[in-house]
Amino acid sequence: MQYSFNQVKKDLEDIKTHVEADNASMEIIDITEDRVILKVKGSTKPCFDCPDPWKYCNPCMLNEDQMKNYISQHLKTQFDIGQVTYT
Repeated sequence: MQYSFNQVKKDLEDIKTHVEADNASMEIIDITEDRVILKVKGSTKPCFDCPDPWKYCNPCMLNEDQMKNYISQHLKTQFDIGQVTYT
């Protein structure tokens, strides 16, 4: 699947805004044609104010493992990026 780096970056920036609203963090380290490198830190705060928890997190709590799993699955589904590395 062809995608632009700007599409991936914009999509990740949208996710970043959502997770940072709930005291988690995500930093984009690098994006290449076959891999994304991110630095993430989860939150133990439930995101009760989430407008659509089924779209973002299931269950609706941003611990680090859940957040990494969600982001990896999202990038694979949306952009067919096979390798997501977390630092």
